[in-house]
Amino acid sequence: MGRRARSTRVAVVLAAVGVAPLATAPVAAGPAAIAPAAADPAACAPRSVTTVASGLGVLENLAFDERGGLLVSNTSFVGPGALRRITPDGSVTTVLPEVTGPGGIVVDGPTVCLNVGNTTVSGLLSMPDDLTIGPDGALYIALNLGGAVLRVDPATGHSCRIAEGIPLMSSLAFGSGPGWDPNVLYTTGFDGTVRAVHPV
Repeated sequence: MGRRARSTRVAVVLAAVGVAPLATAPVAAGPAAIAPAAADPAACAPRSVTTVASGLGVLENLAFDERGGLLVSNTSFVGPGALRRITPDGSVTTVLPEVTGPGGIVVDGPTVCLNVGNTTVSGLLSMPDDLTIGPDGALYIALNLGGAVLRVDPATGHSCRIAEGIPLMSSLAFGSGPGWDPNVLYTTGFDGTVRAVHPV
């Protein structure tokens, strides 16, 4: 499938769940064009949620560093934030202290890029806060105020909630790197907690 076709599909799927695509994204149809479709029952089965680490303040985004660490941007309503690293056993270290408005994180080999100047308010104003692509090719969306993970099949537009009860979720990603299960979805929240969403 070409780049343009992929962009159209993602834009339409995001529109269906209330995420506004970029103004430059090609959109062939609106939300009404997506017909309901039956999903594989196993794909939408409820998952269990456990705590990996807590007490970290307001967490905004996460990324795996491919060396056994989960990087989280720890923002603050007042004062500076930080970039922190969590290991699978829940140990937390500070990678970069005193960061103003840490936000999105991208890992490219040994290089970690951190978006700064982000504010927590931006996440609170929009219910869908972050998204990732799962190993099954589906989109997984963090519903911040809804406290839920929404799974969207990009081929059919079918969506379902696979986990709930995750307060003020700000970010999510599937495990990557030593010690992190690639079939488990890890989330961060403004309540300072990292959670794991397990297949049942």
